[in-house]
Amino acid sequence: MTKTLLIAFLIGSFLNLHSQNTEALLREEQRTDSTKMANEMLVYLSRESFILLDVSQSMVIQDYEPDRLNFVKNTLEDFLTRRKQCDFGLVLFAGEVLNYNISNEDSCYSISKIRGIDFSLIEARGTAIGDAVWSIIESVKVLGIKGKLKKLIIISDGDITAGVTSATMATKMANYHHIKIHSIGIGQSGLVKLGKDINGNAILIEDIFTDKNLKEMALRTGGKYYWVKTKQDLLDALKEISLMP
Repeated sequence: MTKTLLIAFLIGSFLNLHSQNTEALLREEQRTDSTKMANEMLVYLSRESFILLDVSQSMVIQDYEPDRLNFVKNTLEDFLTRRKQCDFGLVLFAGEVLNYNISNEDSCYSISKIRGIDFSLIEARGTAIGDAVWSIIESVKVLGIKGKLKKLIIISDGDITAGVTSATMATKMANYHHIKIHSIGIGQSGLVKLGKDINGNAILIEDIFTDKNLKEMALRTGGKYYWVKTKQDLLDALKEISLMP
């Protein structure tokens, strides 16, 4: 074998070995990342309480400052980031449901993740409250985490308009697993603000706030229903629920 061919052979062998090692390292990193994510989700879903937050399109209405969703986000940031226990998790819902981990390596409640909650995280329209209840209870059950989940707090501006799980079915599921549902209504009836026109004037629309499902699910599981109008109302409700067994 000539010197040139020998060098080419050695380079080829090195590159092939390097490629194999790189692929092996990537596979190992993927397994490590998957294991880390699974462990993080297991720890996250082991929390005692979950807030189920409505991020449907109607939460953009501006009868709260600056709008319904950001009013809740700002209050949740104050409430959660002052807690010493890692006892609350978060589930987002609109027409579909999303388990949303608000923790990071340094904190139980990441400010950046709370502020990152947005309408765009779930494209499907509607208010699938029942599916959100079913989803978190089923997730906990599938992972074999028994008896830790004690209560759910639904924050929404209306009744169920999407999904396949009715309020009655969600209530029965919660009762079967000895979970209390507390609910908090956000919204006003009548003329409400929704953006501005080209002249900078507020656009007013007629809205009807309905809370039948919210009241029903709280009542039938031994929980409590709140209708809040101010940030202090919402903080007081969250603090009160957090102290309940």
